[in-house]
Amino acid sequence: MRQLEVPSEMKVNIDFADNKVPESARTFQPVVFRDGDSYYCVLGPDPQEGVFGCGKTPIAALKDCDKSLKQRMKVNDKNDEVALFIHRVLNPDADQL
Repeated sequence: MRQLEVPSEMKVNIDFADNKVPESARTFQPVVFRDGDSYYCVLGPDPQEGVFGCGKTPIAALKDCDKSLKQRMKVNDKNDEVALFIHRVLNPDADQL
């Protein structure tokens, strides 16, 4: 799966071992970046096709992204590359969608 590329000066370094970080973020390690006063989190090629979250802090963005990821896990579309990736990572031995 293609991951959104963000300029390095916008990226936020996240300690994915921090217990405040949602488990899904520890597993998938999405890109987190800052734009103005807001933080954004994306797993996938862009906010529209991928899993997206936003918030006033990096942790808030990761938690919002976690909610979006849980919704995306319910997708059963064989053409949804991001949903397939999520299912493959979480269930590597299972038949895919």
